[in-house]
Amino acid sequence: MIIHFPKKISFGNVLIVLLLVVLALAQGIYASRNTIAQQHPAAQPYLAKACHWLKCEMALAHDVKQLSIEDTALTQSKIRTDVIKLSGTITNHAPYAQAYPELELSLTDANDIVILRRYLKPSEYVAQPAAGIAANSDVGFTVGLLLDGIEVTGYHVKMIN
Repeated sequence: MIIHFPKKISFGNVLIVLLLVVLALAQGIYASRNTIAQQHPAAQPYLAKACHWLKCEMALAHDVKQLSIEDTALTQSKIRTDVIKLSGTITNHAPYAQAYPELELSLTDANDIVILRRYLKPSEYVAQPAAGIAANSDVGFTVGLLLDGIEVTGYHVKMIN
């Protein structure tokens, strides 16, 4: 098959092709704005400004592999005997800010059998979850839980997303 190109290319055709290329690039940037902001932090202010203009959201990164839970403790409240407090530290090892993860708390009996499992949303254990965890930083948390007559001897905490 032989393809014949026109001998004369019109300015209008070139303009349309350039416009389509620019629109395709803009759509690609829009679709991957969160990834671009993660990998190129200097671009984030420009992407945020564009998102404000386009009425879209800039989500924080969410890479659980870059987060760790450390120094957890389960203590009984000094005021109420039926309330326990889970406290700990979440460390963000990434060079960019990240969203808080959801936590799974499993309370166990003396035989390490799970007797109660509770899923904690970030809004349940931090005051301002939308701010996220800053790059390469630690954030402490404390949350109170009502036991309602359950005898707990151990616990496990993990991030689920």
